[in-house]
Amino acid sequence: MNPYRFRLSVFQNGVIAREPEVLTRAELEDALLRASIFDEARVNFIFKTVDEQGTCEMINGADHPKYLVERVTP
Repeated sequence: MNPYRFRLSVFQNGVIAREPEVLTRAELEDALLRASIFDEARVNFIFKTVDEQGTCEMINGADHPKYLVERVTP
């Protein structure tokens, strides 16, 4: 398990919907599972991308929020 934390930003219509949150891996996993309607494969892909590239977006569609996940140091 890596020691990173993650910043979760939520955008609605291109505007930040709330202040970004810094979360542990478990907290982020819980938030993404709920936001993706418990799509474990999608959440695993997001974590793999963030682990490799440092950032990843999750978009559920045009009328839904966009989630930006960024890896941050502890």
